[in-house]
Amino acid sequence: MAASIIAAYFILAPSTSAIPGFGLASAGLAIKMVAVQLLGVIIAGVIIARSLAMRFDWYHQVSAILIGVLSGWGSREFVLAAFSSHAHLAMMFAIAAVLHFGLIAMILFLQPWLVASTRK
Repeated sequence: MAASIIAAYFILAPSTSAIPGFGLASAGLAIKMVAVQLLGVIIAGVIIARSLAMRFDWYHQVSAILIGVLSGWGSREFVLAAFSSHAHLAMMFAIAAVLHFGLIAMILFLQPWLVASTRK
């Protein structure tokens, strides 16, 4: 908790303050929140894997995050390129969500090991 408060200060504090920070405002706070949650999940995964005498798979962690982020980003870019800026925002969101879901479903069908499964 204390580390989170200190990190929040340095992310939010302007560079001109007595103890300078990055001045990232709400975007920086969102980045900090995601980073702290990601770190917490990875630490919990390592602890659980050790308590069950299993190997923690770092490759799986990185590949799953990259696949999800790249699929979402690609869906967003496709929708922005395919539709004019005058298109309804809810429609663009829905199309991007369906495209993202389809990409993830296709990736999981082609690579079932990502969710510890097989096609059988």
